[in-house]
Formats: sequence, structure tokens, C-alpha cells
Amino acid sequence: MEKKIYINSKASVEGSNEPDYKEIIPDPVARRRMSRIIKMGVSSAFIALKEWKGEAVDGLITGTGWGCLADTEKFLNSIYENDERLLNPSSFIQSTPNTIGAQIALFLGCKCYNVSYVHGGISFESALVDAMTMLQEEDGKNLLVGGFDEMSPTKEHILGRMGVWRIAKPGEGAQFFVIGNRKSSQTVAEIESVVTFSETSDYSATIDISKLLDRACVRHDGEYRILYGMENPCSFSDDKPEKIVDYKKICGEYPTASAFGTWHACGILEENPQIGKVIIVTRHLRERISVIVVNNVSK
Repeated sequence: MEKKIYINSKASVEGSNEPDYKEIIPDPVARRRMSRIIKMGVSSAFIALKEWKGEAVDGLITGTGWGCLADTEKFLNSIYENDERLLNPSSFIQSTPNTIGAQIALFLGCKCYNVSYVHGGISFESALVDAMTMLQEEDGKNLLVGGFDEMSPTKEHILGRMGVWRIAKPGEGAQFFVIGNRKSSQTVAEIESVVTFSETSDYSATIDISKLLDRACVRHDGEYRILYGMENPCSFSDDKPEKIVDYKKICGEYPTASAFGTWHACGILEENPQIGKVIIVTRHLRERISVIVVNNVSK
């Protein structure tokens, strides 16, 4: 890429550690109308914007694999229970994947570019690629980019029946970032690249990380860490196993867990200035593999 892309602020709200929403969304009427995942997403975005302390963003891009599951289930249940008559539109309105992006825009009074990607396990990566493409074309722009997914009891039950929880644990969360093409005093990290590609191996096949990184054209020399988010066992030519961390043991399994991985990578780089880059290798279930490379800006 010609222009470097920087992460200027970051925020994360995990399902296992939710904040006091009254402090972030003080309007009780608005807060009462929001479902849990909407509050998680909106709060994460607001925290990222507050940490950034900049002007209004020039675009809002979100990614989600499952959307607002609880409201979707509520709407489908109402269709069945009311025999497709006299349906309450609220659940339908809040069940769409672009609900969180729309809510954030309404709160901010933002009429800029606003897009939501629903690309399964690479939804957050698709949002990142779109944002990075925009920032290559226009200088001085700042975009709010995020990924979110929630785990409902029904989804947890279905995936459990499929055997997913034998090799992973349920997860959910919302992470947002303000990214731009100009470095500032509060810049957290640099996004070097985002690559996705298909892989046909099942859960039992061993993944050779060295070959995977070569395929993604990612250099892994010097001080680095790999955040590994795949169910497959892995092999690596480097003789230092401590460089590989299974980050999904922290956040759990969900389509946009790579957003948590990116947030966690930024934290690692802030706390360890000697580390030059963090590589996030992720696959949700048996979907596409993604490789996100985040560089340290203090070097």
C-alpha cells in the first residue's frame, strides 16, 4: 500500500465484562429501547471516539457475522405466535445487521458513508479492507470501524449440537477502532495488511503457520507475536512456542473474534515496545482464513 494506515484509538466490550451502560448512554429512553448487543456495540464505539478526542469521523463501517440474534429470534417467534398477523415492527427494525451502525450515526448526527458487512467469519476483515481502500484514496480521513456479534441461547444450543463447543467455547463482543492515514501522538498501531483466503482442511488437520504466512506474503522476522484463532492444531518452524497465543481462549468463538484479536494485538504492542508486530491468524469454524498484521508505531 502507498499510504500507511493507523489505528488512532480502540475499544472493546466483551459479553463477559460489560460496562455500566448508564455512564456511556445516559439517555434512559434510548437505552431502554436497545437490545443487549446494540448497547454493547454503541458503547464500544462511543468509548473509541472518546479516546480519540478528534473531530467527526468521515465514515462508519461495521462487520457482523450473525447480526442482532436476540431481536431476530424475537421477530421470528412473533411471526409464528401471531400467525403472521399484527406483528410488532420493533424487533424487525432492531434485527437487521446495520442496526448498530445506524444507531451510532443517529446519536452522532452523522450523515457520512455508513456500510455494514455481513460476510460470515470475515465480516470484520471486509470492513477493514473497505476502510483501508477508502483511506488510500483520500488523505486526512478518519473512519470508525468495528465488529460485533452476540451469542443467544438458541445459537449456543445449535452450535453445541453441531459439536462446536467440544473444541471451542462460546464468545461474543463488540470492538471499534478509529483508523486514519495520518499518524498522531495518540496513534496506537499501524495496520500493515489484511489477507483472506479459503482453506479446505477439517478441524483435525494440522496447520503449518509458516506456509500460511508465506502464502499471505507476511514477513515474520525480529520480535513478533502470533495470535492464533483456529480450532486446528498448528505447527511452526520457529523454535519459540511462546510466540503463539490462542487468543480465543480469552474471547471465545464468534464470527468477528478477529476484531477482539486486533484490539488485543494493540494492547500487546502498547505494553511491549520491543515487539515489532503482531500477526492475527483466524478462522471461524470452517470458513475462510484471515491474516491481519498490526505493527508497532513506537519503533
